[in-house]
Amino acid sequence: MTQGRASKTNLASEYVAYIADQLSAHREVQVKRFFGGVALLANNIQFAIIMKDTLYFCVHPDNRQHYLDRGMGPFTYQTAKGTVSVQRYYEVPADILEDSEILASWMDIAMVDARQ
Repeated sequence: MTQGRASKTNLASEYVAYIADQLSAHREVQVKRFFGGVALLANNIQFAIIMKDTLYFCVHPDNRQHYLDRGMGPFTYQTAKGTVSVQRYYEVPADILEDSEILASWMDIAMVDARQ
């Protein structure tokens, strides 16, 4: 096992461009740096993050089961004390990214959840 620095998501990465393009078909999306990744905003509301080329939507506890039912988990990262699980952001299933209508619906829900 090789140790090194964790990979970071670049604003100019192909994955970020693909996700921004997919989401922008529904509404205007802004892409900004966010710690080691990227934040996605619409109407000045941060509704998603991209970390290590993985998209996570903001999820209210009332909607979390939709993600869990599809086998998706929360955003996690490592610290010296162990793994931190960020329950506010859950990974978006890959098949959702490929269906623009369903993606738009999930994005709308993430926007509502981000306001709560």
